[in-house]
Amino acid sequence: MIEDQRGTGRAYLLSRLRAERPDLGRKVDLGEMSAYRAGLEAGMCVPRFTLAGHDPEVLAKAIRRNLPPEVIRAVVALLDDEKGAA
Repeated sequence: MIEDQRGTGRAYLLSRLRAERPDLGRKVDLGEMSAYRAGLEAGMCVPRFTLAGHDPEVLAKAIRRNLPPEVIRAVVALLDDEKGAA
């Protein structure tokens, strides 16, 4: 029995990949691809990235590298709306 019944845990993703995307499950089994990368390709999980520090330029580079422009614009709009709410 798989302990992690959902999410991005390796055992869970590999079980789903083997059932729903055997081509990707095989790549994971052969060590050609990580379970997380295969899960991303299969649409089973969303990309994650870490933001660290307080330098706005470093944060902006990480955001631009990891998020599509439409998501960045939506986040900026939300941040602008929240300026007076602190």
